Amino acid sequence: MKTIGTKFIFDTTFYLVLQQETKIDLKISFKEKTEAQSDKERIKLTTANNEALGRNRSKPRSGWTKSGTELCKSSITLKGYISHTLGMDKIKWNYEKNHEYSKLKKKKDLSILEKINKGVDSFNKILSSVPDKSPNKYEKQEYDLVKFELIYPTIEASLERKLALIKNDQIKPKYEIYIGGKPFFGFKFTFDMIQAFAAYFGINSIVTVIREKGTEDEEEVKRGEDGAFIGAQLDLIFNVSLNCGLKYKTDDEGITKFDQEGSGVELPFKISCETNIRGGVQYYGISGFFKAEAKIETTLKAGWAPSGNGEIVFYHEGIKAYASVEYGIGIAKQDNKKIEGTGISKEKSNSNVNISDRPYDKEWIILDPLPKDKSTYRWQPFN
Repeated sequence: MKTIGTKFIFDTTFYLVLQQETKIDLKISFKEKTEAQSDKERIKLTTANNEALGRNRSKPRSGWTKSGTELCKSSITLKGYISHTLGMDKIKWNYEKNHEYSKLKKKKDLSILEKINKGVDSFNKILSSVPDKSPNKYEKQEYDLVKFELIYPTIEASLERKLALIKNDQIKPKYEIYIGGKPFFGFKFTFDMIQAFAAYFGINSIVTVIREKGTEDEEEVKRGEDGAFIGAQLDLIFNVSLNCGLKYKTDDEGITKFDQEGSGVELPFKISCETNIRGGVQYYGISGFFKAEAKIETTLKAGWAPSGNGEIVFYHEGIKAYASVEYGIGIAKQDNKKIEGTGISKEKSNSNVNISDRPYDKEWIILDPLPKDKSTYRWQPFN
């Protein structure tokens, strides 16, 4: 600072502040399922449980008649990360953990949610039972025409803190805090159109056997074992869920307050049709696969207007179509490795597909998306 007399001609201040930013992100997913068990399945589960606990070794199936008839499965998955940035240095810690457990219960001991899950299981069995013109020709009498699934909550929580310059040239921390369910709840219907056509023409048993036999070696071939498979799929899927969330954000004046645009309730309704034909082979070290797939989908949404006037806005993500063709071949390589301390050599075969191509891979926008802020389809339910 320099002065001539009592007048200032130059005055400035520099603030050097290291970049500081911390992010925390966490997702918690829940799943539950309740299925009725046959006597054979109850014996198997009771035997496995007794063996795991090391009891009743002379009578491993002891106690199965006192076990419940309903198998309740539950799982919870935690996934997230914490990252911190200071200047040019950045560290990140990731975490993922999945916990599953199952238990046989009697019908009277089921919780409300478990009873709902049992109802879903029974509903799927009703939808899968279709009369056949030749019911005695094959053993299987149930066909998965329609599958109904409950979509359980995925809770998302995030926190972001960073130093920023706000009004009045002040350096203060800015925050973004969010918690919500994406989805909070929902359900999904999957219609197997191939099986539906087969049921309509009364040939569902034959089609089911062909499809099962064609794909029974699919997992083995994918693991590199000898075999072959061919499969086809044509599904019509309806997915409805409820998303909701709350967000707080620091503005340019350094005040952390409710963020209306980042919060709200949303009801997505997704319709899609998916089809694919796939095949693969693995014999004597030579492998190959082929896959052709196509998909068309649209998502309709309803949510509260950002203006906060109580209006419900209807909008969509457009109509998209996708198609691709992919194939590949591979020849196994023999690796000879000597076992340490011996003169024995161990031969290992590696049959990964090493030549692949995707000659066709394209996406079309059939109908452009209609954003929420531009939609004129609005409804005022409280007027």
